[in-house]
Amino acid sequence: MSNPNTSSTAGLDFERAIPSSAVRQTAPESGATESPAAPVAQQSVSCSACSRAMTTTYHTVNGAPVCGACRLKAQSAGGSVSDPATLAKAMLFGFGAAIVGAVVYWAVMHYLKSEIAIVAIFTGWRVGRAMANATSGRGGRLLQVCAVLLVYVSVAMAYFAFLISEAAAESGAAASELGLTVGTVLVSAVLGLAMPIVAIMGSMPGGLISALIIGFGMSQAWKMLVPTPMHVEGPFKVSGAPV
Repeated sequence: MSNPNTSSTAGLDFERAIPSSAVRQTAPESGATESPAAPVAQQSVSCSACSRAMTTTYHTVNGAPVCGACRLKAQSAGGSVSDPATLAKAMLFGFGAAIVGAVVYWAVMHYLKSEIAIVAIFTGWRVGRAMANATSGRGGRLLQVCAVLLVYVSVAMAYFAFLISEAAAESGAAASELGLTVGTVLVSAVLGLAMPIVAIMGSMPGGLISALIIGFGMSQAWKMLVPTPMHVEGPFKVSGAPV
């Protein structure tokens, strides 16, 4: 007696519907040839964003099924972060990473007496990664601009701390004995934002290397927060839905 044939799983036809992957099997009668059973109709599709059950039609965003409301939200956002709460969280995470980068950058300049390109790239990567983590991987032009500015601020803080530590070392005094009050520190910190530019211009042509190093770090942060592309398709009919 020959073995019964097994039925194959139905494929997906997004131009018409999403059929169920479950297929029934019927035992062949004696002397009869088995034929594949019809697929079981799928009554609903769950939205990948809000888990809402869609029983008639649905859309897809980057291949994931979504309801009409979530499709409109995705299209209006354009793949970019726009809500203030998420932007503030990303800025907070990015600033924390910028401080870490500044400490590492200062330590390299102070103890190794040199600038290493990988440190600036690390700073850009750390800032970009921290902000991406805060937004669940989403990017946006505003986040890209903020990330670039944070990388620059990180480098400026490193230069400022390096100059203060070098001045203290040359005078043989502690930083608190250099006449630095809270007011002068704040003013110096603001002026310190210009330190990377001053250092680059004051050490030409070697300053071009420093400019490239800082540029690499900024570029790294920029690339990590590129807006997420949105590919919206549909509407598609749910299998088994009334016409």
